[in-house]
Amino acid sequence: MNTFIKNNWFKLILASAVLVITISVAYYFIIFLPKQNEQNREFSLQQKCQEAGEKIYNEEHSEAEKYGLSSARYKMLLNPLYGFNNKLNTCLYSYTLITGNTETGGVITDYRVRDALSNKNILGITVLKSKESEDKIIGPIGGVKTVKEFFSREEELFNQ
Repeated sequence: MNTFIKNNWFKLILASAVLVITISVAYYFIIFLPKQNEQNREFSLQQKCQEAGEKIYNEEHSEAEKYGLSSARYKMLLNPLYGFNNKLNTCLYSYTLITGNTETGGVITDYRVRDALSNKNILGITVLKSKESEDKIIGPIGGVKTVKEFFSREEELFNQ
């Protein structure tokens, strides 16, 4: 055995080097490159989703600015979130819209998650608050019955 190594040391080193290079190249093409391409794709989708969500936000925000606080009606658009949902394969946009009436003192709060590409509501709940009565839940979308449930489902959607 000792003489075999002494007589073939160059061949053994060369074979070991070829083996290491082959394993490295295989790792690069089979594991590293696809993983990097997937990360680039996800980053690109996140940017696309943010752009789509910001476009909707700006449209809604400019509409909300039509109403001044001194008018009988006012709107505030809060908490915009943007993200890509792998399971639904779409961009999500989430926000809270508060619409109030200074004459009646009533406030309507809409919590929504939309598909930012089609602008369709995926999840939502509307809460009507007035001075005369307790909060009313109206118009649930996606089977949501409480605000707490909305935020729980919203988190699930943005983490899929």
